[in-house]
Amino acid sequence: MDVAEATGREFVDALAQRDWARLEACLAPDIRFRAVIPNEARPFRDKTDAPGAVDQLRKWFGDADPLVLVESDVRLIADRLLIRYRFTGHEDDGDFVVEQNGFAETKEGKLVSLRLVCSGFLAPVLESAS
Repeated sequence: MDVAEATGREFVDALAQRDWARLEACLAPDIRFRAVIPNEARPFRDKTDAPGAVDQLRKWFGDADPLVLVESDVRLIADRLLIRYRFTGHEDDGDFVVEQNGFAETKEGKLVSLRLVCSGFLAPVLESAS
């Protein structure tokens, strides 16, 4: 497995476990973290260091109980790393499903940039029994 892919998989696993120290260890100290989220007055999140990026992820996922990784994909697309994951979970206002898709650049086993697009925290659609 490529070092970049291994770093991306470690990032997803650490996020799923909400292991914030391990997550921060995946990031370069001066990471450029950019995210866009729907239905917000301020839809863009821009952080320029690892603690800030981890804090943003903690704000999104830290209160979920449980948080379940449903699906993920990490792979190289040319010189970019695709990082995609979908979670289900529960917070005080109910159950949710959320997916984030990102493209990262890596250097020496660290994410140096990560650009994410978020689906938003959505109510899961329950399939009816036929």
